[in-house]
Amino acid sequence: MKKRYDDLKQSAVRKTKELETRLDSIRDLEQNAVDPTTLHNDATRLIRTLENRLDKALIKFNEARAGGETGAGRAGRAMRSTRLINLSICCSVSFRGRLAGF
Repeated sequence: MKKRYDDLKQSAVRKTKELETRLDSIRDLEQNAVDPTTLHNDATRLIRTLENRLDKALIKFNEARAGGETGAGRAGRAMRSTRLINLSICCSVSFRGRLAGF
């Protein structure tokens, strides 16, 4: 039991030391880091412009997709549906005529 306790205690001490070293390295990185918002050069301005253009294009695309299709597309669909209705009426009439002949 004592041996298990000592092993767990040593493991905890090792992990605590490792944690401290990693925290130190994080602090060093934070001190040496440069805030990207403070950099105002041409590349960041270009990136921001391109991101805005992409956002606007995606908005237009999604609106067009959600709004359905153009007027010509709706008219074509209406014509196809009326043709299908007329075809089904013709088929049902001719089928009824055949049934009446029997």
